[in-house]
Amino acid sequence: MQYQSQDRLGNMETPKSKSYLLDQTPPVTSLALVRGKQVIGPEAGSFYASPDTLIGLPALDPTVNGSLNGSAPGSGEAFTRYQDNGLPFEVFRSSFQLGEGRHVLNFQSQDKVENLEILRSTIALVDATPPLTSMQIGTPSYTNPVGMTYITPATVLALSGEDVVSADLRS
Repeated sequence: MQYQSQDRLGNMETPKSKSYLLDQTPPVTSLALVRGKQVIGPEAGSFYASPDTLIGLPALDPTVNGSLNGSAPGSGEAFTRYQDNGLPFEVFRSSFQLGEGRHVLNFQSQDKVENLEILRSTIALVDATPPLTSMQIGTPSYTNPVGMTYITPATVLALSGEDVVSADLRS
């Protein structure tokens, strides 16, 4: 950009120039799951996670005007924030874990010229309760007075498992 001024008598200053980078592209935040175990959940955008899963929110501010091939970097990330189950937003500082239950996570980042990313969300279903397995012993069988059970090759053993509902969910 070039600019200069002139007064009413026609006195004109020497032209000046200044270059600016137009950054109108917000950062892009992604969800990073580290450690623990995760599987796809029953709802779109949801996942099951073990309680030792670490949740990270890395953000990148693309080059100016959204061009990944451009020569100028974006202004840089100012902050990333997240919200858990409608509680107030918190500034993301490091990876975190969630307690057992259903968590609606909203997150977004803003760059240094205040381009705010659209609010992104996911549903984390954290299940820390193990399933229960029981065994039924058919006949022929015998349990002696000290609790030792004897069976034959013809004895039917039946196993049944149940994923106990805890915190209103099961995986």
